[in-house]
Amino acid sequence: MAPDIRTICPHSIIAIGPQRYTDLYVKTRNLTRLLAWGHAKALETFMEKVSCRRAIADQFGDERLILSALQEKGRTIT
Repeated sequence: MAPDIRTICPHSIIAIGPQRYTDLYVKTRNLTRLLAWGHAKALETFMEKVSCRRAIADQFGDERLILSALQEKGRTIT
């Protein structure tokens, strides 16, 4: 089903390679914040393509931190 879902559902994926992961981890000093940054970046990229007010993040995304990261960039989502 995954290929079908990717075809019909707008989405955004942020891949973080080993060096970038290390750089981000050194900067954030917190894995939860690093994951929130990744989720917020994916949502920001997604919102550039599609107008929406709601989004789904996976179980590893701390909703408060994702919303905070989006608000820092002037984005809002419910």
